Amino acid sequence: MFINVLVLFKLSFFIYFPPFLAIYYNSFEYYKVFYVIAKNKNITKAANELNISQPAISRMLKTMEDQMNTKLFIRKTKGVILTNEGRELYRLIADNIDNIMKSEI
Repeated sequence: MFINVLVLFKLSFFIYFPPFLAIYYNSFEYYKVFYVIAKNKNITKAANELNISQPAISRMLKTMEDQMNTKLFIRKTKGVILTNEGRELYRLIADNIDNIMKSEI
């Protein structure tokens, strides 16, 4: 079942994904990192939740933003805020990523 959900997610994601957010780096882990950062509104908290170093999370986010050619977050001293593009991406992937992450447990 997990494979079917992941395949459906990937298919539906690319069918409905707006062109201004086209991403060429097709890796579930990057979407998962984005989702957890957005959910926590903090890169360090996301790193702790995912058991990945904070610099690694920051590099992954920068790679995603470079590939999409847009900023997904506005960095603040106490955390991050989603940009309009980031909110749109979060809206598109949040339910699917959450369901997949729950099935990984």
